[in-house]
Amino acid sequence: MFDVLFAAAPAVAGHEPAANPVGGYLWLIPGLPLLAALVIGLFGRYLKGNSHWPCVAAIAASFVVSLIVFFNVYGQASAHHDDHGHHAAPKVVSEALPWINVDAHAPKGANVNFTLQADPLTAMMLVMITFIASFIALYAAGYMHGDPGYPRFFAAVAGFVAAMTILVLGDNFLVLYAGWEGVGLCSYLLIGFWFTKPSAAAAARKAFLVTRPEKKKQKKKRERKRREKKK
Repeated sequence: MFDVLFAAAPAVAGHEPAANPVGGYLWLIPGLPLLAALVIGLFGRYLKGNSHWPCVAAIAASFVVSLIVFFNVYGQASAHHDDHGHHAAPKVVSEALPWINVDAHAPKGANVNFTLQADPLTAMMLVMITFIASFIALYAAGYMHGDPGYPRFFAAVAGFVAAMTILVLGDNFLVLYAGWEGVGLCSYLLIGFWFTKPSAAAAARKAFLVTRPEKKKQKKKRERKRREKKK
C-alpha cells in the first residue's frame, strides 16, 4: 500500500522523470495547520476550551505527511542519477500554482509560481518542526488552560507552524519571504499575547521590528543622521 508513497519516481533516459505523486502531499504540510488556524479563529468562541484540538490534530497530521515525504526523498537517493552517473539531488516538487504574472513574455516581465519543494535537508527540517510543534501544542493545552485568550493563542500557534513550513518548503525567494513574514506576524501575536502588559507589548514590537529585512538599512540611516548632527 505504501509502495507508491515511498518509491522514487522512475527516470527514463533522455526524459524528465515522471511526476512524483508525493508532490501533491506537500500542500498538506502547511495547509493543515493553516486550516486549523482559520477554524479556531472563526469558531473559537464556540470551541472555547477545546480550541487546542484542531491545532494539535493538524500539526500531528502534518508530521505524518512530513514523514512520508522524508522517506520518499531519501528513497530516491539510490534511484536517481544524472547523465554522468553521479547521484542527482533527490527532491519532491509540488504542482506549480500561478502567483505573480507581470507581462511574462516581455524582456522585463516576471512570472513567479507558488511552488513547494522538499530536498533531503528540507525533509529533515519538516519532520523536526512538526514533531516538536506537536509536543509544544500539547504542553500549551495544559499551560494555557483557563486563559480568556485560549482560542486566540492556538490560532496563532497553528498559523506559526503553517508559516514556518512554507518558509522551509519555498521553491523560490518570494515564497520563502512570504513564509518569513508569516512567521514574523505569528511571533508578534504570540510574544504579545498578554498585550495588556506593557512589557509584553514592548517585546512584541521589538521582535516584529528586528525581523524586518529593512532593519539594517534603517539602522545605517539613523547612524548617518547622528554623524551629520554631530558635525
